[in-house]
Amino acid sequence: MPLHTFAFYESIAANTTKEVNTVQDDVLTRTATTRFMVPAGLKNLYWGFVGGQYLGDAYIFAPSLEVKRFRCRIFPKKVGDTVLDKDNAELWVPSRPISLKETEEVSLIAQNTSGSASSPTVGVFALGADALPPPPAGDIIIVRATGTTTLTAYAWTTVKVTPEVQLEAGVYSLVGFVPISAGAVAARAIIPGQVWRPGVPAIAGTEPSALDFESDLFRMLPIYEMGRFSHLAIPEFQFLSKSADTTEVVYLYLVKVG
Repeated sequence: MPLHTFAFYESIAANTTKEVNTVQDDVLTRTATTRFMVPAGLKNLYWGFVGGQYLGDAYIFAPSLEVKRFRCRIFPKKVGDTVLDKDNAELWVPSRPISLKETEEVSLIAQNTSGSASSPTVGVFALGADALPPPPAGDIIIVRATGTTTLTAYAWTTVKVTPEVQLEAGVYSLVGFVPISAGAVAARAIIPGQVWRPGVPAIAGTEPSALDFESDLFRMLPIYEMGRFSHLAIPEFQFLSKSADTTEVVYLYLVKVG
C-alpha cells in the first residue's frame, strides 16, 4: 500500500495562530474545513513541507499526539514563500514515521508572525502504511512527459501528460517522479485502479533551472513502488501550485515489470 499525499492552504490573518484550511481532496474524508480523518491502513506521517510568507510556528495536531504531550513541529520549514527553494531542501522528514491513530482527525496549525500583513501558508504531507512496498528489481528508466493544463492556484488540478517517447508495450512500476511547473508546490499521481495518490514535492521554475537543483531533496524521500500501470493507461498527475501555470513537465522513474 503506497502513500497518499494531502494538503492544507490558507492566507492567515496578521498576528494569528490557527488551524489551516484543508485543500479539497476527493479521496480523504474531511471532517471539518480544517481537518482530515486518518484513513485505515495509512496512519504514519512520512514527510511534510510547510511554507508561508510570514511563517512562524507550525505543527501537526492530532488527539493521539496530544495524549503523548508531543507537539509535532515541522522543522525545517520554508519562511518567505510557499514553494521549496530548489537549492535548499526545507523538507520535514522525521527519522522514523510519526504514528497517528486510524480514524482520528489530523490538522495543521500555523502562525503568522507579521503584525500587519496576511500570510499565504501551505502544508503538504504524506500518510502511509507501516511498511512501503519495495521497488521491483530491474533497470530504472526515466521518461519525460508534458502537460498543458491551466492550474488552479492552491488546489489539486488534474493534468493529463503525454510521454515524449512512446512506452514499449507492457506493465510498468512507478518508483518516483519529478514534477515541474512555474509555481509548483507538490504533485501526486493518479494511477488507474488505485485509490491512494502518492506524491512528492515539486520543483518551481522553468524546466532548465529546475533540473539544475543542487539539493538532496529527492534522496531524502522514501524509495518504494508507488503503483503499476499498463503502457495503455499512463498515470495522470495532480499538481498543487501557487500560480495558474499552463505548462507542466513530469519526469517519471519507471521499472518495466511485464
